[in-house]
Amino acid sequence: KLDGIELYDPYHLQDFGGAISVIDLGIVRHADLFTGGFPAEHGDAMSGVFDITSGGGTRSRFGGDIGIDLLNAHAIFDVPISKGSCLFSLRRGYIDLLMGLIESEEVFKPQFYDIYSKFAYNITPKDKLSAHILYTGDSNIIDQIGENQDIDSQYWNDMTWAKWNHLIGEKSLLDTYAFTGNAGRNKKEGIDGMDNRAMSYFGLKSDLTYGMERQTLKSGIRWQLAQAEYDYYLKEDEIETSVNTDINGWNINGYIQDELNITKWFGGNIGLRFMYQDFGGYSSIMPRLALAVRPSEKLTLRGAWGKYDQPVLITNLPVEEGISDSQPPEKAIHYILSADYSPKVNLLLKVEAYYKSFDNLVGRIKNYGKKEDLFIDADSGNARGIEFFIRQSPLPRFSWSLGYALSKSEIDTDYGRIPQTYDRRHSLNLNGNYVFLIDGWINVSWRYH
Repeated sequence: KLDGIELYDPYHLQDFGGAISVIDLGIVRHADLFTGGFPAEHGDAMSGVFDITSGGGTRSRFGGDIGIDLLNAHAIFDVPISKGSCLFSLRRGYIDLLMGLIESEEVFKPQFYDIYSKFAYNITPKDKLSAHILYTGDSNIIDQIGENQDIDSQYWNDMTWAKWNHLIGEKSLLDTYAFTGNAGRNKKEGIDGMDNRAMSYFGLKSDLTYGMERQTLKSGIRWQLAQAEYDYYLKEDEIETSVNTDINGWNINGYIQDELNITKWFGGNIGLRFMYQDFGGYSSIMPRLALAVRPSEKLTLRGAWGKYDQPVLITNLPVEEGISDSQPPEKAIHYILSADYSPKVNLLLKVEAYYKSFDNLVGRIKNYGKKEDLFIDADSGNARGIEFFIRQSPLPRFSWSLGYALSKSEIDTDYGRIPQTYDRRHSLNLNGNYVFLIDGWINVSWRYH
């Protein structure tokens, strides 16, 4: 989600698993990552949410940033104007240029670019209007010896939205959005494989916040109309997957939640989310609850539970899995327990345990062990684990952190319980950061999994 609006397929290099985000880190002012137990206001996602707020509007004069790294070059400009500001970002990857320097009989030419622009204007002391444009594109050519693995693809994704921010008195805030977008791809794979899709959508969204001394009430509603065309064909090991369909419909969702600060030592968040999908006629009611207790100034204990349903929308129909019609929402239930302990100002210790159960899973799992059944249907599963994290700043200019996770993710099939494709048993992350200038730093990271 970027500046209040959920993004469609926000990744570059999708032929390589979507390795790079379409959002340039240089425009990010603030980001919240929720890996489970998130409140009702955060969308119809079954596992996690990444909520990003862009920057801009903080300068009294023109500013910018032009840079180059190992994968791309970018330019960012922040321009103050009377009663407002304009933020502009342009990025172009050059992996194709680097690959062109390597002599080879095989051809690899992945290209990508993205453009983001935000114009904000303060109409009155209580009213602010902003307009946002995000446009991204990818192309990729893989020409290997033989034809079975060749790829020639183009991806495009553009989205435009407007936001009206209105203060109602001293305690209430109303955010209203209108958004529209188009996305698609034309892809040729192997000898006769193809993946052609085009979609468009339009929607409205509104969020209302009412703040009181010890609680904050929030509610919101979102409606979207969408249309999509899919033409997909791929043959793998004599197994053919073919989908050709043209679908349209609308969906609506909303929420209400109450964030409570009952005492200095106890608080919580209780909410309810609903969803209805015209495409298939599916609906969901999702209660969610989170509590936090502070037995002392140095220790905080948290727990969360909730139901999280993720609809199979018109704009993300998994045709590559053989799905050609509406499907019921994928379902999850989250159980989260965590503890934060900070014995010193410069030291934080954290542990979190989680269990997530999944049901109504859509799609298939590739089975490389039984070639007579290349694909295995998955209906349910679970993910569970425990994570440890420590962060310390022993010196004013130096900080480090260490994280370890022990986890397991499995699905239930006709062959029994098997690991998910993204199952990862052990993860270890070590980071060091040193600040040597006002705006300069060196960061070193090491990861093992």
